[in-house]
Amino acid sequence: MRDAFGVDWEPLDAAQLATQLKTTRYHGGLFERKRLPTFIR
Repeated sequence: MRDAFGVDWEPLDAAQLATQLKTTRYHGGLFERKRLPTFIR
């Protein structure tokens, strides 16, 4: 995906995603660290 689309996504499992969300609806996701505002990094 990085080469084809220019994105650098990190896979997140359910436990990692649960630390970021207030719902249990999702079971995994993709995280793009470089898209965060600089004060969050």
